[in-house]
Amino acid sequence: MRGLRNHYLSCCVNTLLQTLNATWELADLLEKWKPAGVRAEDNVPFQLKRVLKMMQEDLPHPAPHQDFLHCLDRNRIRLSTQHDADEVFLTILDFIQRQMDDRTLAIEIQSLYKISVETQVQCLECNNVQTRNSHLLSLPLHIKEDRNSLLGNLKDCMISFFEQQELRGIDCCFCAQCEAKTPTKQGVKLCSLPQILCIQLKRFRNIRGFTRKLNCSVTFPEKFNFSELRREAFSSDFTQNDCRYTLYAVVVHYGDAMFGHYTAYVRQRLSNRWFYADDSHVSQSSWENVQKTEGSPYRGTAYMLMYRKDPKEDDQLPDLSG
Repeated sequence: MRGLRNHYLSCCVNTLLQTLNATWELADLLEKWKPAGVRAEDNVPFQLKRVLKMMQEDLPHPAPHQDFLHCLDRNRIRLSTQHDADEVFLTILDFIQRQMDDRTLAIEIQSLYKISVETQVQCLECNNVQTRNSHLLSLPLHIKEDRNSLLGNLKDCMISFFEQQELRGIDCCFCAQCEAKTPTKQGVKLCSLPQILCIQLKRFRNIRGFTRKLNCSVTFPEKFNFSELRREAFSSDFTQNDCRYTLYAVVVHYGDAMFGHYTAYVRQRLSNRWFYADDSHVSQSSWENVQKTEGSPYRGTAYMLMYRKDPKEDDQLPDLSG
């Protein structure tokens, strides 16, 4: 693994590049792309393809990535500015969709991360139900700040995300059948899961115009099985059986809401070992060190989690019969 020097407060982009480099499915699809007629210096997917290829070279010094940083700057992800990692991640994926001239590959890349969901809104006056299908590219999980307990876990955050919520008062929704705003019950259900599941732990909270960071602990497993969630979390159209995922990257945030620093833990593809990337410094690490990011005001806290879907069992075990 190669590090990346910090240029103009680029720790956020550096960290995301390490996680994207660990997402070898993305690099493989970009490698298939043969751009024709794109303006290279302004094209984010073109520069991303170049920098990921350089990061995979077996060289001892940091990979050069200034061209990628300046390309982002020309696309309004400014240098010398503090950024939110999840926002930059989603913006890079958006640039891939808008700036690649191969629509088939662009859609394949989006499909890597595409979480299909169904939103249901039920009027509590007439029980009319409206449904809308959409998709997410990362799963934004609200962290419950419980004064009685500073501990939470990923599964509870998931359950909370898929629970139905009642909307009343100024939050009432318009009901076409009642022709008025009425109290409603709203919920989200899973329609399909992607190959790469990106999760954002929403640690930043706006309270009366001021943003603060929640450092409370949220434990997360190295392996996660979606089938352990309640049936209510899935739509009636959900048919996938392969719901097991393995963690392969963690974006870590140090500091508070106004000023901070990003680093990453990533699992190396060939050795399957954990590595820690802090700009140009890369060192071998361990799952025990990754777990220390679950939450503390005195050390870095996990902000984004990236899980990869496990291979199907029939792909893992070759058929030796006959």
